[in-house]
Amino acid sequence: MRTLAGTVVGIQTQQTRTRPPQNVYAPIVRFQADGQEHEFTSRMFTNHSNWRVGQEVEVLYDPASDRMAIAGLSDWLPALEFTFVGVGFLVLGRVLWRRKWG
Repeated sequence: MRTLAGTVVGIQTQQTRTRPPQNVYAPIVRFQADGQEHEFTSRMFTNHSNWRVGQEVEVLYDPASDRMAIAGLSDWLPALEFTFVGVGFLVLGRVLWRRKWG
């Protein structure tokens, strides 16, 4: 896995299937590796765009598998928020269960 410099070259917008539909956003990133230019769209869509065209980002790139991702916490923040909330509910459930049946 290598860390390379990349640039946001666009923002992909999609609509959710919720009612009412909402726009969600993901950055399109371009970077160079081994003399070749690569471009990908992040798989992490958010309901607000923290990205701007021209913004520099770090890219995690695995040349063996051709996998790539944006480095840094901001790309994973929505997933981390859900994870922490889920862990919190698990801990709360365990405490309540022990009080009642433990």
